[in-house]
Amino acid sequence: MDHYRAILELLCKHDIAYQVVNSGPEHAAQLIGAIVRHSNKRVRVFANDMNGDISDAKGSTLVEDFKSAIARDVRIEVMLKGVPDSSSKLIEVLRDGVLSKPGNVIVKMAPEPFVTRMISDDVATFFTLGDDCRFRREFDPIRHLASGNMNDPTEVTMLGKVFDSYFAEAKPLMGE
Repeated sequence: MDHYRAILELLCKHDIAYQVVNSGPEHAAQLIGAIVRHSNKRVRVFANDMNGDISDAKGSTLVEDFKSAIARDVRIEVMLKGVPDSSSKLIEVLRDGVLSKPGNVIVKMAPEPFVTRMISDDVATFFTLGDDCRFRREFDPIRHLASGNMNDPTEVTMLGKVFDSYFAEAKPLMGE
């Protein structure tokens, strides 16, 4: 796992456009973590429920990565497909961010048309976008199979437009 993380850090540090893949919650946590750690302006996430399947995986630093991003004033926008468990460590961090950085951390429930579009159009199941160039797009939520890239503005723009078009109408869960 250390080698995978080192490769991701190198790709992020040098904005290298290279397609990476991941499988399993441990790899997912590393790829999402790298995106969050290296984002300076904005992180957008469409996730199932953030109840710990990925954030609690072995070697995951996601809780710390999101804490750090919030402290650096990175805007965090999250849409969830399912209702999160209040005991989720990552949800707790986001809740704290909503309180400490009002308007900068927002968590919403994804509207049903968005969820249907993400699945039926085969665009992505769940995804994470960092700034205007980094992404992880999961295409198998059971095995956490996904692809990502640390410098692909075209893909981030496409997914970002879809996310943004539904985020405004999504029901607030925390923030706003």
